[in-house]
Amino acid sequence: MRFIAGTTLAMLIASAPLWAAGGGSMGGGGSMESDTGDAQPRSPDILAKGSYNRGVKEVDRGKKAEAEAAAAQDPAKKQKALANAQKAFDKARDYFTDAVNNRSDMYQAWNYIGFTQRKLGNYEAALAAYDQALTYSPAYGEAIEYRAEAYLALNRLDDAKSAYLTLFRDARPLAAQLMATMQKWVESRKQDANGLNPEDVAAFAKWVDERAAISEKAALFGTSSPAASSWN
Repeated sequence: MRFIAGTTLAMLIASAPLWAAGGGSMGGGGSMESDTGDAQPRSPDILAKGSYNRGVKEVDRGKKAEAEAAAAQDPAKKQKALANAQKAFDKARDYFTDAVNNRSDMYQAWNYIGFTQRKLGNYEAALAAYDQALTYSPAYGEAIEYRAEAYLALNRLDDAKSAYLTLFRDARPLAAQLMATMQKWVESRKQDANGLNPEDVAAFAKWVDERAAISEKAALFGTSSPAASSWN
C-alpha cells in the first residue's frame, strides 16, 4: 500500500506544469552503486538506483549550464544556457520519478524531485516531494534546507524561520547555507517586495540579522546558544 501511495504521488508531481525557473541551491546526495549485469532481470531496487544515478548526471549538467549562464556576457548565449539547464533539470526529474516508482522509500530521489521541481519553478510540487522525503527520513537535513528555500520562494516566512532554527540546532553547515539564501532573499525583496507588505519584509530582515549575529557568536565561542529552544 505504501508503494502505491508513493507511486501515485510521484506521477502527480512529475505531471506538474513547468513555469519559470526558480532559484535555489545544489541538490543533495550522490551516485548510488548499482549492479550493471544483464544476465538476470533487474530488481526494482537496481532499476531505482540506475534511474537515480542517471538523474544525478542530469542535475550536474543542469548546474553546469546554470554556471555558464551566470558567466555569459552575450544575452543569446545566456538564454541558451538557461534553456539547457531547464532541459537537464526536466530530464533529471523524470529519472528521479522513475526511481521512486521502482522504490517508493528512496528518500534521496524524493529530495532530488523536490530540487528539480524547484529549479523548474514548481514550488508546490517541490514541497510535496520534500515532504515525502522527510516522511521516509525525518532528520534528512538537506531536504529540510531545500524545502525552506521553496518556502522562501512562496513567501512562507514563518516556515522558513522554523526550518532555520531546526538546522541551527542539528546541522550548522546547512543552517549557514539557508542563512545565505535568506540574506539574498531579503536583498531581493528590498528591491522588489513581490506583493509582500514592506513591513513584513523589514521584520524578516531584522530577524535574519539577529540570527546571523547569534550564529557568528556561537561560531566564535564554539558553542550553541542555550536560548535556541526559546527562539520564535
